[in-house]
Amino acid sequence: MNEKDTEHRNRFFEELSICLRREGFTVQPQENGLLPVLNNGMPLCRIEEDGSIRYRPEDITDADMELSRDQVAHIAGVTAEYMKQMESAPVLKASGLDKSYKILAEFNGVLLVGHPSSCGVQFVTWEWGYDHTGVYQGHYTAHHYEDAKRDFAIRSGLLTKEQLFSPAQLIEIYRCCADTLDAGFDLSYEQEKRIRSVQEQIERSMPDLAENLPGHDQNISEQEF
Repeated sequence: MNEKDTEHRNRFFEELSICLRREGFTVQPQENGLLPVLNNGMPLCRIEEDGSIRYRPEDITDADMELSRDQVAHIAGVTAEYMKQMESAPVLKASGLDKSYKILAEFNGVLLVGHPSSCGVQFVTWEWGYDHTGVYQGHYTAHHYEDAKRDFAIRSGLLTKEQLFSPAQLIEIYRCCADTLDAGFDLSYEQEKRIRSVQEQIERSMPDLAENLPGHDQNISEQEF
């Protein structure tokens, strides 16, 4: 591995470590080019420089460990996506901003911007103004990359708000699917298959779904979009 690739890996692992610690995971120093992750003091997995994960089946001892593994895999994938973009994204040249702001996406006069900080990459969407010499109406989403992408898609007109479900709405849909399957309705095989596919899709898109199911109503209300 050359020096440039090593620097890229180190930046990715540094950012990923911040993201994982934020979610309560323990991250150990790099080992043989991999980033070891612990959950409640127990080995969970190791992460490669491209964001993929390795794990030993004997370490995944119960459903909670499975959920944690999937959550880490999701965080690693998302982080790898935006860190790769940050490496090659053009600098945002706008009045009052330094060169650390990078344009991750631009459409219809709206920008999705990433900005490195000591707390990890921060995200904001802006609109061009002042004959493309400045930006205004910033929507700041802190470190929430997926929220920033959603905001960008809506603000730029790529999607309408009605085409997207908020996390709270997805949780209610998931609950309704579960209630339907448990209620003993006379469902056909195809109907049951479609309902389960909806649940699986929501599970894949929300690694922290289990934390927001019954008993976690406060978390749900905080996720309104």
